[in-house]
Amino acid sequence: MLLYITANRKPVEESVSLTVGGAFLDAYRTAFPDSRVEKLDLFEETFPLPKREELAMWERQRVLSEEEVNALMNPHVEQFKRAKRIVFVTPMWNMSFPPQVKAYIDRIIVPGHTFEFTEKGIEGRMNEKQVLHIQSTGGIYSDGPLTSFEHGDSYLRLMMKLIGVPSYDLIRIEGTSTNPDHVPRRLRQAETDIQDLLTAWQKKHR
Repeated sequence: MLLYITANRKPVEESVSLTVGGAFLDAYRTAFPDSRVEKLDLFEETFPLPKREELAMWERQRVLSEEEVNALMNPHVEQFKRAKRIVFVTPMWNMSFPPQVKAYIDRIIVPGHTFEFTEKGIEGRMNEKQVLHIQSTGGIYSDGPLTSFEHGDSYLRLMMKLIGVPSYDLIRIEGTSTNPDHVPRRLRQAETDIQDLLTAWQKKHR
């Protein structure tokens, strides 16, 4: 199953990231016709803040009982665990991503489910998943003076590494505000990157 996660209030025709995301879905369904796709729009979700009792279960080196593990279960982490492949589609907001993405991450980074505390430290459990981040940015963040200001993909990549995800890819469409004339070329490059990634996924699938 592929989990397709979006966080954007714009309609597709006004969003570069959603446009590329749509192109990915079309290509994915061709490459993996038998794979089920579940869509999750984070702007349509509600993310309750963690309760005090839940936070207490995050203490390092604490061994959780089966009852405590079950208490930390939520629909978002259950869906995430079911998915073999996960795609995040996000615009850049204030050098990061919409707050709904952070709220979602807090719902899936859960001890006893996506990672566990061991004698060696944190050990991720999501060691068979493939994650793709499709990100659009108004400026150029892959190199140059703004590189250190990018806190969206860098954070998502770090959190996926924390829970053991071995395969993480980024397709970034940059300069949508500063270099709008370059967007068509960057969209074409994104389509090429999609095909290359799906080919790699197919090889791993065999």
